[in-house]
Amino acid sequence: MAPPTPIKTGIVGVGSSALTFHVPMLLALSNHYVVHSVFERKATQDAKKTGVLDRSRAAAGHYHNSQRNALSFCKSCPRGKKNVLLEKPSQGVVLSAFQNRRWDSDFLTVKKLINEGKLGDITEFESHFDRYRPSPRTTAFWREAAGPGAGHTFDLGPHLIDQVLQLFGRPNRLTGFIQNLRGFGGPAVDDTFLIHFHYDRKPYPIRATVAASSLSVKKSQLRFSVRGSKGSFEKKGLDPQEDQLKAGKPTPLDPQFGREVEGIFGTLDTVTEDGSIQTEKVVSEKGAYSLLFENLADAITSSTEPQVKFEQSAAVIQMIELAMLSSREARTVEVPQLEACAYKTRVR
Repeated sequence: MAPPTPIKTGIVGVGSSALTFHVPMLLALSNHYVVHSVFERKATQDAKKTGVLDRSRAAAGHYHNSQRNALSFCKSCPRGKKNVLLEKPSQGVVLSAFQNRRWDSDFLTVKKLINEGKLGDITEFESHFDRYRPSPRTTAFWREAAGPGAGHTFDLGPHLIDQVLQLFGRPNRLTGFIQNLRGFGGPAVDDTFLIHFHYDRKPYPIRATVAASSLSVKKSQLRFSVRGSKGSFEKKGLDPQEDQLKAGKPTPLDPQFGREVEGIFGTLDTVTEDGSIQTEKVVSEKGAYSLLFENLADAITSSTEPQVKFEQSAAVIQMIELAMLSSREARTVEVPQLEACAYKTRVR
């Protein structure tokens, strides 16, 4: 249900991500949000952020020049009694992270196949964000410069790890391999990572793997590979919503928004009653980033819980830190229980 009055929203930092993902959704969901203030990034004008906080009920943080600035702004919003949607994540306000990839078409398809038991008991799961980029980017160069939160593991890892935790929960152990293969930005700025999550499950243990490489020479990159006791599923290509938002069509309100083309549908192999293996294409689920924004609006205006809870984001960060420890020490590490009481979705 739409809130009775659109939520005044301030946008802080107008980078490519804000223009691609957030602004189109906020404008399309005009019954939920009205963009009230926009603060462009300029290091000498940080004090003006308070103007955005004073005039808005919600703040969408999109700092793309510094992870440190993002943290500083995120901490100031609750003190100003502003709800926060932060991309890379005391007054009764909502704090949520931008985990839009939960509503990717391909991930929704994988989740449905697993939940419906089409694959049986899962034994192996792989999720990739691979690309061929031998030279550093010329835009958003801060992502590949030394500093807090730099590198692929903090940039791409949160989405892939969040998806694993959504499907399988907290692992028992993990093994991380985090590297800088291209040599840009220094050893601390990784451009390749692979993390194995080990689950002691019955009847079969599960190994879930997330990976991203900057030197993957492949015309059609693997996105998902899932194996189970009754079948396997493989998916290439990417969810279409980002490209659709960049192109401006179809719009988020168009029925075709979030729908994949048939050429990148995934392949499902299953065992038949006579023991043979049959192969079929699986029509992908419709991607739906708008559901994240609708849920956030409901959380701000009512007692609805955000689907992306802060304690879930805290767990993702913990997995990244453990993966880095594992990689540094070249060993598999145990995953401790997270103290949920230390993390609250509504910051008081």
